[in-house]
Amino acid sequence: MKLFARLFPSLAPDLRPYLAYSPIGLWRIAGALVLVALLGVFYWCQLLAQQRDQLAFAENQAQLRTTQISTTMASHVGTLVAGLEYLAHSLAMQYEREPDHYFPFAVRTALATFPNGSIGQIAVANAAGQVVYSSLDKDLKSKAAPVSIADREHFKVHTQRPEPTLFISRPVLGRVSGQWTVQFSYPVMRDGQFDGVVVLSVVPDYLSGHFNEVSSGGNDVTLLVRDDGAYLARSDRQEAVLNLSVPPDREFLDHPDLMQGQYQTVSPIDGVERLYAWHRLRNYPLIVSVGLDHAQALAATKSTIQTSLRRNAVATLMATVAALWIALLFLRQRRSHAHLAQHRQRYQLALEGGNLGTWEWTTNIDHLDVDDRWHAIMGTRPSDGPPSLEALRERTHPQDWPNWKAALDAHVHGDSDIFDTESRIRQQDGTWRWIHVRARIIERAPAEQPQRISGTCTDVTQRYVAEAAREELQLRLAKLMEQVPGTVY
Repeated sequence: MKLFARLFPSLAPDLRPYLAYSPIGLWRIAGALVLVALLGVFYWCQLLAQQRDQLAFAENQAQLRTTQISTTMASHVGTLVAGLEYLAHSLAMQYEREPDHYFPFAVRTALATFPNGSIGQIAVANAAGQVVYSSLDKDLKSKAAPVSIADREHFKVHTQRPEPTLFISRPVLGRVSGQWTVQFSYPVMRDGQFDGVVVLSVVPDYLSGHFNEVSSGGNDVTLLVRDDGAYLARSDRQEAVLNLSVPPDREFLDHPDLMQGQYQTVSPIDGVERLYAWHRLRNYPLIVSVGLDHAQALAATKSTIQTSLRRNAVATLMATVAALWIALLFLRQRRSHAHLAQHRQRYQLALEGGNLGTWEWTTNIDHLDVDDRWHAIMGTRPSDGPPSLEALRERTHPQDWPNWKAALDAHVHGDSDIFDTESRIRQQDGTWRWIHVRARIIERAPAEQPQRISGTCTDVTQRYVAEAAREELQLRLAKLMEQVPGTVY
């Protein structure tokens, strides 16, 4: 009650009289509200669980899409690297057979075949590491101090390998080209002996340019790294990572035996949380990793969930208000019923105290609806059934019926506020009793015709008897005074 009074201060005082004498009703309403609250909690638990499943499904779908993109990109990069390997191997064989005439023609053909600017330089270093040919510098041999790459990884690795294979370096700043490039080097073998390397200086933008063809845009990213974690290309902010490596805790670094995998992390480069899927190239020491922006991938699902939450919150609030309002209406109804019961009790006490009988006449029905006191006053029995208007007219004194009918007609036609008359009614034993009848129209038909008339009746015979006795006494006193001499009137 105190809580309700705080929530509804203007309504609580009206409910106190009812709550004071109907605690059972209050407990029932409280139980119903608790049940509604429990159903609401159950509904929200189910809703939130469903939305968590929906969000998890969307995340799984995003991760699956990431895996599919990484697989596609790995295949694409594998084809690209295979083409570069074929070119490096072919140029190495051409240089071994004809270094002075046919080799420069092969280089020009290769540069014309690939997109402009994709290969920054094609160079050849001899067995000592000195650059003896560069597509950027045709007079390289005439220089007094030749450029040496003997200290470069992409040269030294071939001096230690017994079999000729392609080597892919970290991005390095070229000593001849002066730009960052990834070195694809292949050894030149002469009579089975190491005789130098052919180097394809591939621009990282050429590698990352292929990523944009399948990139989803936004904050999504595609990486190409070596199996030691060194960045070779990145679809976004590439300049910032050319001399960096991925964090050492990446799965593909810890598990070189795995061919593919997934992980979720915040990028140290741009601080974006992404869903990553990586794929290791089968024939080359390279890993392609595709990352989808976690927030962007789930944005549509989260927006749908937020909209659903708002709508369900509004619906829950409306349902709660409706439940409280229904409880309030129920309390008011119970209170009205209680007050009505009190009024009926008081009405019955008033009728009993005044010895009043009640009657009601529905105008389209011939008989009256009366109570037991009516029968007692009219001298009939309840077992006789409801009295009819014709039977009432027959029992009314002929001299009184016209006044009775005139008073009823006047009330029906609106000439009087109430129907009020007294008439003599014949009893079962043949005696006459004076009955006072009062009534009022309580319902009218659409055509303003009376439809229901309700009223009371009471036995006033004693009043008429008393009045007759008083008149007789006055008459006797008058005659007695006339017989007394000297009486002055």
